[in-house]
Amino acid sequence: MKLPNGYGSVTRLPSHRTKPYAARVTVGWTDDGKQIKKYLGTFRTRQEALNALANYNQSPFDVDLRKLTFAEVYDLWSRYKFKGKPIKPVYAAAYKNLSALHDMP
Repeated sequence: MKLPNGYGSVTRLPSHRTKPYAARVTVGWTDDGKQIKKYLGTFRTRQEALNALANYNQSPFDVDLRKLTFAEVYDLWSRYKFKGKPIKPVYAAAYKNLSALHDMP
């Protein structure tokens, strides 16, 4: 099945895997004219991968946001929530107690 231009692609990954199908999209181009591709994920069936592509194309999102760590998410949230005001001590204490999670995606 041919997909429209700029839609993305579904590929079958080599070897024996639990999730052999990968959905990927082009997010840009290099200076050499080559595509910069990012994976949306791996899936058990081709149909699941096509559904993921359809969902992505209906409402595109930043693919790299899945790799944010807990500390980066907390920082983004606190900037949005407090907008320049000081952070409430209860939030800072809770964040400090979760130091084991700071580097986890």
